[in-house]
Amino acid sequence: MDHSASRDLTGELRWFYDGYRNALFNQKYYAHRLLTYRKWNLIFELALAAGTSGTIGAWAIWKESVGRGAWAILAGVAALIAVAKPIIQLPKSIERYSKLYVGYNDLYHEFERLVSEVNAEKEFTQQTRKSFRLAVERYQRLALEDDPKPVERLRQRLYDEVNREIPPSKLWMPSPAVRAAAEGRKR
Repeated sequence: MDHSASRDLTGELRWFYDGYRNALFNQKYYAHRLLTYRKWNLIFELALAAGTSGTIGAWAIWKESVGRGAWAILAGVAALIAVAKPIIQLPKSIERYSKLYVGYNDLYHEFERLVSEVNAEKEFTQQTRKSFRLAVERYQRLALEDDPKPVERLRQRLYDEVNREIPPSKLWMPSPAVRAAAEGRKR
C-alpha cells in the first residue's frame, strides 16, 4: 500500500486549514490596526479643531489664570499636531489598513465556505482544490502589502484567539479508510 497519497491528502488539508486560519488571523489583525489608526486620527482631528477654534478660544474660562495656561497647552498641542499630521500620514495608513482588512475578510469568508464544503462532503474535491489555489493567489497578493514590522504582542494575542475559535482538532481530517479510498482514486 502506497502511503504517499494519504500523506499528500493530509498535507494538502493541513496547508488548506493553515490558509483558513491565517486569513482569519490577518482579518483580525488588520481590523484592529484599522480601528486603532481611525481612533488616533479622530483624536488628532478633534484636538486640532479645538485648539485652532476661535470660538472655543473666546470662552470665558480661558481668561482666568488656570484657563490661560490650559489654553496655551491646548493651542500648543494643536500646533504640534498640525505640524506632525502630514508627516505621520494617518489617512494613508487608514486607507492601506482598510484595503488589507477588506481583502483578508473576503478571503476568510471564501476559506470558510470551502472549509464548510470539505466538512460537509468529507472530501477534498478537485473543485475545492482549484478554489483553494485561487484563494492562495489572492492571499499572496495581499501579503505583499502586509506590515513589514507587525506588532508582536497583538499578533500573539490574535493567534491565541484564532486557536480558540478554530482549534486544529475540530477540522476534518480523513480517516485511514478515506485516505485509502483517495489513494485508490489517484492511481
